[in-house]
Amino acid sequence: MSEKKNLVINCDVLDTRSMKEEDYAHYEQIVANADIVIVSEASKSILARLPVTLNHDKTIELPEGAPMPEIRTINGSAEITASTPVSEHVILTVSGALRIHPGAGDALRRFDSITINGVVECPESLAGCLGTMNINGAAQIYPDDCILLKRNFTLDEFFPVRAKADTRYYARCITFKSASVDVTALAKKNVRFACNRFIVPEELVETAAPLFDEQAECVVVPRGMTLLGYGAELSEALVRKHGENLFVYGGASVDKKDRDGAIFAKLERLIVRGTLTVTERQEAALAGFDAEYDELEITKGRCIENVEKARVDAALMGASPDGVKIVNAGTVVIAGDLTTEAILEKLALENVGMVECAEEQESAVAAVSVNVGGIGKGDESKEEKTPPMDPAATIFVNADRYVL
Repeated sequence: MSEKKNLVINCDVLDTRSMKEEDYAHYEQIVANADIVIVSEASKSILARLPVTLNHDKTIELPEGAPMPEIRTINGSAEITASTPVSEHVILTVSGALRIHPGAGDALRRFDSITINGVVECPESLAGCLGTMNINGAAQIYPDDCILLKRNFTLDEFFPVRAKADTRYYARCITFKSASVDVTALAKKNVRFACNRFIVPEELVETAAPLFDEQAECVVVPRGMTLLGYGAELSEALVRKHGENLFVYGGASVDKKDRDGAIFAKLERLIVRGTLTVTERQEAALAGFDAEYDELEITKGRCIENVEKARVDAALMGASPDGVKIVNAGTVVIAGDLTTEAILEKLALENVGMVECAEEQESAVAAVSVNVGGIGKGDESKEEKTPPMDPAATIFVNADRYVL
């Protein structure tokens, strides 16, 4: 039997530090598809002399005797505090939001690598650490002297009672639950807020605005209107529950069962700070209603909403002649058989944590994306860069971690 000529390794982490050149010199091609490749000074020289193709996201250099790093992968929100347990050599990947607390510097420095596919919130004193991270998204810096609230915090009637005097609080967005919140009590306690945005009823604007940093965006809900959050679906049930005057922050759509847009006849006033999405038939009813919105989107094609992971390939696009829109997804994988022309003409992405695609697809994906955390290489692109090989003459290795 003839000796295998090629080697293909598919793994999450590939450790090359202990490899010997003579063990791999007989291969015509060596292909490694990995998220992380660990090298040493010696193994870098060996890899350079061998016929190796590395399709990977990140390279980490460690001494040859150092232990294999611990891999931590978090899908969703994560936090790093001063007391976060971190052993030596940990690689962290967060697909979602990462919040770093004041005093977490020592914990941060114990990580070999941190990758965030989403948003990272960091105190001013540790902003220098952001340069050592791989951030596929946005970074938000907040003052160290703040008490941290939930990222999107609803300030209710009980908060003025519970709030500590002479204290500053931080959240990405602070929403006043109603006009009955006692803002005067907060002012008397010398409570202040740092945030990107605060949403406040018109009745409270004058007393509430001085409690916030000037750079924070102020969104005012007009008197008599009910505030609804992003993704509100306009329906009769919604009107029965919240009334005929609706203020939606972040975007809204019409119930798909309401094919003719009858809901607009049941509303007295509608304000959408964001995009109002309707079908062609619903648009006709909207034309007779004085709605306020930042943008209007008329959908014709298939819409995929509120999923953890979605895949878009030529087959899906072929079955969707009017295009595909994906909204509120954790990860979207763009298959290699989808051309840049098809992406530009028939695909729309909105509120997606991470889009995995080939390098040649990235510019087209960026052009059709709104509020996307990161765009970059995924498993699809790695597979496409594998040179053509004869399977009969190839050894295939599939593993979570592999040591050469």
